[in-house]
Amino acid sequence: MIALSVDDTEVAVLHFGETLPTTLSPRPYLHPLRTLSGSPVTGFSPRDHPHHLGLSVGIPLVDDTNFWGGPTYLPQEGYVWRDDHGRQRVDRCGSAPDRVSLGLSWLDKAGAVLLDEERDIEVLPGRARGDAWRLRHRSVLRNPGREAVTLSGPGARGRAGAGYGGVFWRGPAEATVAEAQSPTARGENALNGRHAPFLVVRSGVADGGGTWTLGLRDLAATPEPWFLRLEEYVGAGPALVGSRPRVLAPGEELPCGLAIVVADGALSLAQVQDELLELGGPDPYRAPGGAPQGGA
Repeated sequence: MIALSVDDTEVAVLHFGETLPTTLSPRPYLHPLRTLSGSPVTGFSPRDHPHHLGLSVGIPLVDDTNFWGGPTYLPQEGYVWRDDHGRQRVDRCGSAPDRVSLGLSWLDKAGAVLLDEERDIEVLPGRARGDAWRLRHRSVLRNPGREAVTLSGPGARGRAGAGYGGVFWRGPAEATVAEAQSPTARGENALNGRHAPFLVVRSGVADGGGTWTLGLRDLAATPEPWFLRLEEYVGAGPALVGSRPRVLAPGEELPCGLAIVVADGALSLAQVQDELLELGGPDPYRAPGGAPQGGA
């Protein structure tokens, strides 16, 4: 494992995940992420969804291989346990106290490589606030084979509201109160499956810590809709595989990424918006259609 620090304060730990059970689709993950005061803001393998691994990258299906973990969604049967789990192998790693660079192979159960990935993770101090730090998590997926591969998931297979896949943050199971908003909407029903320049998630007291705020911003050049859960559990991420499959031709690349602000206490929308500047991706001050956003 590799610890990442901001100004000598440990804020995240990267695990390679090679010893995880096969049913979790073993992969690297960040856990715990903590506020600067030490409050945990990630959950690892919670009882409700054991395959949720802090902050990680997963895709429900690459061709017929499950890289998300847990059961596989079948259109006529729902979620079914199958012997179809893949794993992500770390082939290269370089690190410094505030960053990690990984070269990964996504392997099916027979060991064949379906995807290559270059992943860069960086932690930074807050832009304007001393009670916040920032994380930049960027990946480029590539099809190294001679045949096209298809990226899919429950949303692309017809399950309403279940478009997920890509960089995914799982909050602590102990989070007692959670709310989420964007510059134009508030709550799970209004935000899940929809575009927003960024999300703000606030939690009440968690076991072992205090109140915290997370800001999340998609770093893709063309932002995806958000996948968001607040009621069943707390978790969010850009829906790389949403309502339709994605096909990668041989040699084709697919960038994806997520910027996160982690802060103690309850930050306003405008404060989170300000912290998300200069991290890459679309301007968080502008709506998907180009109109400027107001802060609140």
